[in-house]
Amino acid sequence: MLTRKITYILVFAFSITILICSSGVASEKSITESYIEAFETNNQTMTYKIVEDNVEKIPAELKTLIYSTMAPNVEVEKKEATLYIAEQMAITYKEVTGDFEPLREIKKEQFESKLSVQ
Repeated sequence: MLTRKITYILVFAFSITILICSSGVASEKSITESYIEAFETNNQTMTYKIVEDNVEKIPAELKTLIYSTMAPNVEVEKKEATLYIAEQMAITYKEVTGDFEPLREIKKEQFESKLSVQ
């Protein structure tokens, strides 16, 4: 189970890196990239700092992650990896702010994605 989650994270991180490099905006890490890097290294202090420093931007970042999984051509593994990272970020956001709405939205999308026929 842990190996599968790590695989999802790596697939997602690789996809984000390719996307950013191809858009020519690789000079500054996105919130999601920074969060993934901290998460992969098990740096919980840094994940909280990233969320605390970007508390106003996190809900929009999470919506962007959710919307990126809704395209019909998104592979199942990439979708699951993206939603897993979004879930982890939303959990941290909930713990920092007490706002559980972004986490609820992600859990709903995870549930619905498991119901949909691939």
